[in-house]
Amino acid sequence: MIVPKMDLRQYTTDRQRKYVRFDNTRGNLVQVQTIDETGKVYQLYGFIVDESFGGINILLITEYKPMIDQICQVKIEGIGMVRAKIAWTRQLLNKRVNLGLEYIN
Repeated sequence: MIVPKMDLRQYTTDRQRKYVRFDNTRGNLVQVQTIDETGKVYQLYGFIVDESFGGINILLITEYKPMIDQICQVKIEGIGMVRAKIAWTRQLLNKRVNLGLEYIN
């Protein structure tokens, strides 16, 4: 009997997640509005990497560096404007930033 090879790291990660991920919105455009500590408003645009009931992972191309715990407004097609808190950021190459947002009720 041949047993298919499983990537247990992915399985463990998925099992530890708080919410199931949706992939029907992957690639959709989103708008993120945030305000820095000086009061300057930033309009950022990006694409959905993945989304769940509790939050969203977005890929941005920007020189602005979002801060963890910063509150922002996210405009998502089909949902509208949602308040969120920046849970994590990951600086990638060439002004690309991966941003994890947690929805706020």
